[in-house]
Parts: sequence; structure tokens; C-alpha cells
Amino acid sequence: FNDSDTLIYANPPALPDTPEEDNYESILNNHIQLADILTHFKGKVAVSSQPSRLFNKLYKGWRCEKKQGEEKNKPELLWLNF
Repeated sequence: FNDSDTLIYANPPALPDTPEEDNYESILNNHIQLADILTHFKGKVAVSSQPSRLFNKLYKGWRCEKKQGEEKNKPELLWLNF
């Protein structure tokens, strides 16, 4: 399925607010691994996220669409490689 005719939409779990929270390291590593896979994918990719410095780094160079989230003052981002 790694071809130009395929679209992947990913909505990974949010990264905890602080490193002290449960599973922070595990979730952080999962985000890094997912980004590595998605940035090498041959097709189109869309990734949902909350604003974060991590996603700014992981998806640097991708187009980023900002929308108002369901919760007041919490925007949602959609990272696109197309």
C-alpha cells in the first residue's frame, strides 16, 4: 500500500502536557516512529494534532492547516504532505 495512489489519515493520541505524566516516553517514542514512517510514505498523508513543538519538528516542511477545535481556545492542526 506504499504507493502514490494511497492516502493515510493519522490521528495519533495527544502527547501528555508534561514528561512526568504516565507513558510520556512511550507516547513520545511512538510519535517519533510514526513520523519516520509517514515522512517516507510515497502517497499522501494527513496527520491531526494539537499545536506542539514536537510536531513542528517532526513534520517540518509539510503544509499545516489550523482550525478551531471543539474546545474553546484549543486549535487543531492538520499536517499535510501534499
